[in-house]
Amino acid sequence: MATNDEPESYDPSFVPHQHGLNNTGALCHLNSLLQGLAGCSAVVRAAFASRDYLGRTATGRAFYDFVYAAAAGARPPGSAPLKEALPVDSCSASLLQALVADLRLRRPGFRYGPNQESASEGLVLLLDMMDDPDPRLLGDPETAAYEENPIARLFYHRYDARVFCRRCKACVSQELDVAIQFNLFYYDALSKKPRSPAEFGEMLRTHVSCLENYRCGECGEAAGGLRHYRLRMVPEVLVCLFDLYDDRCTRVARYFPTRVLFPGVGGAQLVYRQVSQVEQSGCRGGGHYVARSLRADGQVYRFDDASVAPSVFGPTPDVYMVFYHCERVLPAALSSG
Repeated sequence: MATNDEPESYDPSFVPHQHGLNNTGALCHLNSLLQGLAGCSAVVRAAFASRDYLGRTATGRAFYDFVYAAAAGARPPGSAPLKEALPVDSCSASLLQALVADLRLRRPGFRYGPNQESASEGLVLLLDMMDDPDPRLLGDPETAAYEENPIARLFYHRYDARVFCRRCKACVSQELDVAIQFNLFYYDALSKKPRSPAEFGEMLRTHVSCLENYRCGECGEAAGGLRHYRLRMVPEVLVCLFDLYDDRCTRVARYFPTRVLFPGVGGAQLVYRQVSQVEQSGCRGGGHYVARSLRADGQVYRFDDASVAPSVFGPTPDVYMVFYHCERVLPAALSSG
């Protein structure tokens, strides 16, 4: 299994100390997401290393200034905020304002703002709005080549996805699927649910999801389809997303481990450690988000907007997103010993 080049190992020196974030109105989803991201040392390091890139968008500037305020101990010598030096507890409101401004400019019909939003959707939009705008959209196709988003690339993973007809068993399509979150909405439908780190890692590597309304292009029957996924590339930061909003599901504590192992090149093992989890209580129409995240002192804290308290990781019925960070690569000799 490949990675985005050599995976960047978790480094606590780039993780901030604990701090709360003010909620000035329906900001708990963004506050929890930012606390989750702050536990990912690769994200903090990439932000400091990509100041010029992030300065090209309002969202990028606001995100850089959040990291600048949150991770003061990891600031490069002589660095400065891109827009303004804000107290860390005020950064989420500023970031939401910038995100909405970029969305209105680049996706005028998309509605997102200070309402009850999703932390998962917030991650996708945050990364999208950090993207350097395509020069063609700016009316200048002769400008420099488009650059890959240095923050988003930390989350990219790739699957081979094959669709099979349930009736005729034909493989009707095959594609390479790229995503930033591991969508585990099929978890509750598994006949054998994972109960160990090895089983959880294997579930992420290869799994099957159902296509209930699929009509086969080969036999013409609407018998439904099966999509088989096989993981081909893992990222530095791995985000698992559970389904809390399916009306058929009763909220239960889904299993997930604090460490996940994947096979690497030449018999090596890639070790991922949990660094954050985001939880949502309530329902689709409204609720509240909190986060638990690892900080520089090695302690897990529970972040409920401005409130911070020591805590622990672990499954609860409200876990929505789980963040893992590549911790180290075990050489073949050690991984087999």
